[in-house]
Amino acid sequence: MIDTADMDQRWNTRQPLRLEIKVYDSIYGKEEILRTHTKNVSLGGMFILTAPRQLTVNHNLSIGFPIHNKQGSSHQRLSARVVRSTEQGAGLAFSDNKPDTIHLLRDMLYDQTSTY
Repeated sequence: MIDTADMDQRWNTRQPLRLEIKVYDSIYGKEEILRTHTKNVSLGGMFILTAPRQLTVNHNLSIGFPIHNKQGSSHQRLSARVVRSTEQGAGLAFSDNKPDTIHLLRDMLYDQTSTY
């Protein structure tokens, strides 16, 4: 019998990628609650390291991170929801499905000339 509690429910494969990020208290929040880094990222979400702090499942927040590529540097901020929380970190699902956001994430994950 398969234990479905540990099965991934994501649509996109996560790529191992370490991004320095800031986590804000809500989608439009200005209060920074955590500085950390990602363990992996996909077009639909990311896993961030939060230990010793745990984030609450279904909490809406936003994440900010820098992007450096051949077009220059910019700072991105995406809304997300906590979909999984462990002692080590939290799985986030992006709430922003705008084409510009998807394009940015695709470039970040698959463009080998970008640095983060």
